[in-house]
Amino acid sequence: MTSPTDYISVTSYASITGLAILANPCQIPKSKTFLFDAQLYIGSISGSGEAIIGTLRYFNGSDTMFSEQPRLYVICATLARVEEDAMISDAIAKYQHFIGDITWVQIPWWACISMLSYKLTQ
Repeated sequence: MTSPTDYISVTSYASITGLAILANPCQIPKSKTFLFDAQLYIGSISGSGEAIIGTLRYFNGSDTMFSEQPRLYVICATLARVEEDAMISDAIAKYQHFIGDITWVQIPWWACISMLSYKLTQ
């Protein structure tokens, strides 16, 4: 006899809300969808940690302008691990830890002040 759990497929993903560096926005032609190179810092209680790198997709329904330069954003996203046997180029698979979708994105208020003060001093 089989149990109900024998038919359950488990997928691996995580939801994250936090700071991310987004860079190289690439708009998909004839779409409001962007792809970003993303870097997330995964810290620990002891203060040690590492950065993970991946690609995030975002539907830009509000027509937000994104900088070509790397910028710090607050994001809410769903991430999935890049599997070793994924059918993507070896160059990408070698450096990518995750892929995912951004649910929402905002520039932190203190980053806006920092950018404004930088522009005023130029």
